[in-house]
Amino acid sequence: MKKNDAELIRLTLDGDDTAFEKLVNKYRRAVHALVWSKIEDYHIAEELTQDVFLKAYQKLESLKKPQSFAGWLYVSASRRCIAWQRKKRLPTIPFDETKVLSILKPLIHNMSLKKINGYPKKHNVKL
Repeated sequence: MKKNDAELIRLTLDGDDTAFEKLVNKYRRAVHALVWSKIEDYHIAEELTQDVFLKAYQKLESLKKPQSFAGWLYVSASRRCIAWQRKKRLPTIPFDETKVLSILKPLIHNMSLKKINGYPKKHNVKL
């Protein structure tokens, strides 16, 4: 007999780890697909999917409506993706336009001179 999510959660909370394994097997592909679509890296999505199920197991007691397990799990997965994306962002440095221009202008000028030497004068641009 197939057990529904609420029954599997009750069994898990009573100490039956095989019940949670059934929940993992039921939702693993869907959670992984959700995470993969947001992260766009298959292997990182696998790791994050594991994290989602580990957190779900640890916080299963806090689930108020066991019949809403799937939605609760998907929200948890989405939040885990957001947290991962925040951590992965590279630190930014302030943009100083004058500094950038002072570095790039001579480089652009030199590159332009090298490239336009073979073109007729009408195509030359003064920097």
